[in-house]
Amino acid sequence: MSAPLTELLHALDAAIKPVGTVTVSGALTEWRIHRSGRATADLTTDQPTLARIRIVGTRHAAAAAAADLADAGRVPPDFGLVEATGQPTIDPRWGLQLRLYRIRPLNGSATLNAAVNTANATTPWPSTIATIGLVCPDGGDDARADVHAHLATRPVTIIEHRIGVTGPRAPLLITQALDRLALDPRPDVTLVVRGGGPLADFAAYNTAVVVAAIARHPRPVLTGLGHADTHTNADAAAHTSCITPTAAAQAILDTLPHRREPPGPRDRVPAQQDRPLVF
Repeated sequence: MSAPLTELLHALDAAIKPVGTVTVSGALTEWRIHRSGRATADLTTDQPTLARIRIVGTRHAAAAAAADLADAGRVPPDFGLVEATGQPTIDPRWGLQLRLYRIRPLNGSATLNAAVNTANATTPWPSTIATIGLVCPDGGDDARADVHAHLATRPVTIIEHRIGVTGPRAPLLITQALDRLALDPRPDVTLVVRGGGPLADFAAYNTAVVVAAIARHPRPVLTGLGHADTHTNADAAAHTSCITPTAAAQAILDTLPHRREPPGPRDRVPAQQDRPLVF
């Protein structure tokens, strides 16, 4: 790292110290205890404009936080949605950090509406689509195969992130997949798909962290989750909500090569207000 950049980071660190303590909410992953005695964790936030922040503290702070979360029924490796309070700092190596003072569990409802209101629906549609990001289940589901089969005859590249979409880790895995695609400059649009199933299997798509990851995504997100009667908060936050994974792939085909505008008024229905629902 060059000296001027290091100096800039130190200047930024000095500039934010007068801010004092701040509070950030999100999904907390397992504490890592280092040989130095310092503890660190990642907080995948439920804020539409901030993807992730590094939490740092002492070994004792980590133990106290874990005990408080355990009392609330939260257990490692993923403690669920929490609210962390501490002093923001800029580290030359790790970037934005929060020196931990305290952590408490949250249910996530307070920030969910804010994330939906900062929806991905206003993201401009690309003039051409050559590469597609795909977030799909890692097995036991036909959604991935349906998308590939539908797009097989078209000259598009698909960048996959196959992850677990059920269970306690699912919200974090979906969020991380979306954020990794956000950092990848290649995709023009992003598909989030999974096949049908009981409503309980779609719980991850109703969480604040997943909704916020869609809201802050830099390119249009198309959801194809379940069937026509499956409605999630992720659908509400996405640019385009499609009733199946195949319908999401078809929405892409409709732009290649003869039609380059996004799904428009002909696809919209009153039940989704001003969000397009593609059949």
